[in-house]
Amino acid sequence: MSIFLLLLSSIFLHLQWFFDFSPLTSGDWWFYFPETQREFLRLPHLWNSNGLGMVEFGSPMYPVFWLWGLLSQFLSFGVVERVVYFYPSLLFAVIGSYYLSRRVFNSNIAGIIGSIVYTYNTYFMLGRTGHMTLMAAFAVAPLVLYFYIRSIKEKKRIDIIITSLLASLMSFYEIRAFYIFVFVLFFYFLYRLIFIKKLNFIKFVESSIRAITPIFFVILVNIYWILGFAKINIIASNELFNRGFFGNELLSTPYALALFHPFWTGGEPSPFIIQQIPFYIWLIPVFAFLGLYLNKKNRDVVFFGFIALLGIILAKQVAQPFSGFYQFLHTYLPGFNAFREASKFYFLIALGYSVLIAGFVDWIWRNWKKKGMQTYGKYLLTVLISFIFLWNTKPLITGEIKTLFVPRVIHNDYLLVKNFILKQDDYSRTIWIPTYSRFSIYTQNHPEISAVNVFIGSWNKFSERKSNNSALEGQQIIDMLNQNIANNLLDQSSIKYVIVPLRDIANDDDFFIHYGGHPPEFYIDALDGIDYLKRVDIGTDEIVVYENADYRPHIYFTKIQEQTSKNIPYSEVRHEMVNPTEYRVRLENVSESLYLNFSESFHPQWKTRAGEFSWWDALINKDYFLPDDAHFKNDAQLNSFRIDPGQVCKVDKVCKVNSDGSFDIEATIYFRPQSYMYLGLIISGTTLAGIVSYLIITLVRRYRRKSS
Repeated sequence: MSIFLLLLSSIFLHLQWFFDFSPLTSGDWWFYFPETQREFLRLPHLWNSNGLGMVEFGSPMYPVFWLWGLLSQFLSFGVVERVVYFYPSLLFAVIGSYYLSRRVFNSNIAGIIGSIVYTYNTYFMLGRTGHMTLMAAFAVAPLVLYFYIRSIKEKKRIDIIITSLLASLMSFYEIRAFYIFVFVLFFYFLYRLIFIKKLNFIKFVESSIRAITPIFFVILVNIYWILGFAKINIIASNELFNRGFFGNELLSTPYALALFHPFWTGGEPSPFIIQQIPFYIWLIPVFAFLGLYLNKKNRDVVFFGFIALLGIILAKQVAQPFSGFYQFLHTYLPGFNAFREASKFYFLIALGYSVLIAGFVDWIWRNWKKKGMQTYGKYLLTVLISFIFLWNTKPLITGEIKTLFVPRVIHNDYLLVKNFILKQDDYSRTIWIPTYSRFSIYTQNHPEISAVNVFIGSWNKFSERKSNNSALEGQQIIDMLNQNIANNLLDQSSIKYVIVPLRDIANDDDFFIHYGGHPPEFYIDALDGIDYLKRVDIGTDEIVVYENADYRPHIYFTKIQEQTSKNIPYSEVRHEMVNPTEYRVRLENVSESLYLNFSESFHPQWKTRAGEFSWWDALINKDYFLPDDAHFKNDAQLNSFRIDPGQVCKVDKVCKVNSDGSFDIEATIYFRPQSYMYLGLIISGTTLAGIVSYLIITLVRRYRRKSS
């Protein structure tokens, strides 16, 4: 009954999520058109074709995105986002934290308070305004820990299997959240070892196997991307992990101790504006400490006190005390450099405090049994603690919180742009100035580019005005588009359309303020004066579209090396995209060396293979592809391959010889690490199928026993 009331209350407090299926988008939470969503239903790829192409850092989330793609075949975006992310982020949190606290204290009231603390603290409330991948992962965590504790204490195989499946789900939602949580599991295992009486080698081995098995299973079901990432050496070192610290001035010890997110306003969030801690919030650490002190003989409670303390030390980032601890971990602990700011460690505080505060309430309910003040006191304190956290839901009820609790309406202009782009069969890119909208369309055949990202990023070397000041970025984009090489850059990058989006304040889509505050008219007036761009009327009222008529195909060849300073003649090549990591190419009547140009961001792992292609052979044969010295980065920072028929066609049956002595060459452009992902996918899929099959068989057997 208690869990039913908690779930019912959560649904009531999140009415916008459960009784209105309009699209919701805000902050880092994006919107996808059906054509984009349906492309999620595919095998995982290690290369993301959007923008100018990049390594797919979202590969760990593939299983969840696959489910998204499956559901989007017959459900709208608004329904799918709720089913896949919104509902789990709320309901798992309510259920898991209830059963976790209830198990620790064998008390329903402890379960209720633990659920309220964990679900409605300011960190999780703020997270549900935009960081849904993290919130879904953290919501699953208490349930994982519940079954993990059962598997260690009660030694049942089915608990190990359920723990493995739930932990895998958590990793699919957000691998960084699971990285943090692994240490919780590890510390719990070590903590339990201390209290095993008469610990001998056999008991140690048995306990270790039970403790490690779920982590081992999670590694196996994630091996598909681990192998691929390891091949291109980005697990420990990549552009995301190498970013510097952020937020030192925003995170501090008092906020961590109080479990109060510095951006929480009690209404619409104000990112990067530190809020004062309300006086009543200081009751939270007081109640947590009392829960720890009054239940200090309960070993599990002491463990959660340690987890809360660890969370406080990490979530304060570089503040005193132990100001150098976070920097030390960031430098020396593998994987920790994924956390350039420490707010995600509020999760540990929330997890620890939920049990500690539940312990305090449970203690007073067990010990304050006399009539009079003690009876009134336990009810008063229980209501007070519940109110402190439930008060955080006020902006949901009043609508003040906005963000992911306000239905969004897609402006008709974006629908017109979508239809205009998708009706064109040929591959081409769009570049949005200054950046794309959350409602802009992209598919594998029509990637979108943010002008800010590319002009300030990979093309910054061409800029005559280099500045790290975001206020100047809008002007820098226009300056670059007016340079002589700009037309060639756009041509060689297969950019057919340049688009200026609209300023959509009503739908939380006003990004112009971040790039100098220039209005759309600033960019439109500038683009109207660029002669290689032609304004196209597609029926929009505010969005303006320009065509770059002489854009080049995705794959083409030139007789001399491609350059941005010259407009070199080119020829089209018959080609087919099998997937973002594999392209089939046919070169006909080749009699002399040529340069095969491929408009994806340069990466040394892009390879060419002449003749028949097999991903398995690409994995095991180191000489399977053409030599690396024939692959280089061209002026536009894209891929070019030198094809010499005299060398390529030496191998028998690779080329077809024509009557005039020329050659027809069948070739494949392939991102080689994808073969490691395919191999890993076989291992991951087999492991997951085995775990699920074992669980089903076990449950069926139990059902039959009970029935008989």
